[in-house]
Amino acid sequence: MNVIKNHYDSATIAKEIFAVPAFEVQNEAAEYPCVLVCEHASNYIPPAYMHLGLSETETQTHIGWDLGARDLLDHLSKELMCTTVSCNYSRLLIDCNRPLEVESIIPTVSEHYKVPGNTNIGHQERQIRSDSIYKPFHAAVESQVLRLTEKHTQLPIIGIHSFTPVFHGEKRPWEFSLMWKQESPFISALIEHFQNHEIKDVVGYNEPYSVEAIRAHTTEHYTDVHKLPAAIFEVRQDLLSDQAGIERWSAIIQTALRYALRTN
Repeated sequence: MNVIKNHYDSATIAKEIFAVPAFEVQNEAAEYPCVLVCEHASNYIPPAYMHLGLSETETQTHIGWDLGARDLLDHLSKELMCTTVSCNYSRLLIDCNRPLEVESIIPTVSEHYKVPGNTNIGHQERQIRSDSIYKPFHAAVESQVLRLTEKHTQLPIIGIHSFTPVFHGEKRPWEFSLMWKQESPFISALIEHFQNHEIKDVVGYNEPYSVEAIRAHTTEHYTDVHKLPAAIFEVRQDLLSDQAGIERWSAIIQTALRYALRTN
C-alpha cells in the first residue's frame, strides 16, 4: 500500500492526493499573546491511501487523532480570540509533533494496531508526506509565532492534545496533564495555579508521559530555537466527549492561561 511508489511519482499528482490544505489558522490577525497548536486535530486520510490498510472504525480511534482536541481548540480560539494552528491530516500519515528524523514519525504500529500502509515505505513516499503535510503545517506555526513576537516579548506556545483513559490495558487516573521541557516563570505560574485549583488532585505533571518520552517536537522547538515558554495541555479524552466537557475544560484552560500571563 505504498501509494506514491505504486502510482504517484510526481509532485503534481501528489498535490491531487493532498488537495485538502495541510493546516488551518484561526484568528490569524489576533494580538492575544499566545499561540495554540493542535497537531492531532484530524483523522483525515486521503481516499487514495485506503485507510492505510486499517478499517475506517480504527482510524476514528485515538490512533488516528486526539479525540476532542479540535473541538477544545476551537472553543479556546473563540473565547480567547487567540491565534491557533491545526493540522488537517491524520497523524497516521505523518506525526507533526515528532522530529522529522524520528523513524516513528510515520508509525508502523500505534498502541497494538499495526498500520499496513506505513510498512516498508520508501524515501519518496516519506518526502511527499513531509512536503505535503509536515512542512506546510510548521511553516504556518512559524509564521504566526514570528508575527506575534514582533508585538510581544512574552509569547507562550501551547500544544492542545488529549490522551486515552486506558493505554495498553492500564488505566490513567489523571484528568489533565501539564507537560513541559524547560522550566520558566510561565511554567511555574501554571504549576502554582493548578496546585491551588479544584482539579489539583487529578492533574499530572509530565504524566502520563513526558515530552522527552514521546519526542514531542512543536512546543519544544520554540523553546529551544526561539527561547519562548512552551507547554502542552492534555485532557483525558472521555472528558471531551460532549459540549459540556469541552466548555468546562476550555474554561479551566482559559483561567490558567490568563493567570500565568498576568503574573509574568
